[in-house]
Amino acid sequence: MDWGIVLGAAGIVATAAFGVWAINDARKQVRGFIRTERNLAWTRIQNDLVWLFVDPTAKSHSKETATGLAVFALLAKELNPERTHENLKEAAENEALEMAEKLVAGGYATWKPDLDMQRVSQKLKEWKSEKDKARLASQK
Repeated sequence: MDWGIVLGAAGIVATAAFGVWAINDARKQVRGFIRTERNLAWTRIQNDLVWLFVDPTAKSHSKETATGLAVFALLAKELNPERTHENLKEAAENEALEMAEKLVAGGYATWKPDLDMQRVSQKLKEWKSEKDKARLASQK
């Protein structure tokens, strides 16, 4: 028996099997992408329509910010399903607060006069501590 023919045939079969697997994997990824895009569209529509039924209060985010937070939460949960909407919202707000601190420190902005600066400082200190702990844990 000619081993070259056997090895050649085995190579062709392996290549065909890999091709079928790759096509199925690509189809699965495309379906996942389409599902995520559908969910993003639904999130935007839902956040637009909710304002037909309610009026914002002084505590609420703007319509654009609320939609942005919902879209962010949806995408973040796609990557890390154990995250909750609440802790993603808190993380986004804390990161924004940290960025605000940098803008104020650089002279590019001033704090809003009605902010409780003691509470802001405490929140920033806690957030930075949590980030440092997470960073150290990921390096181990």
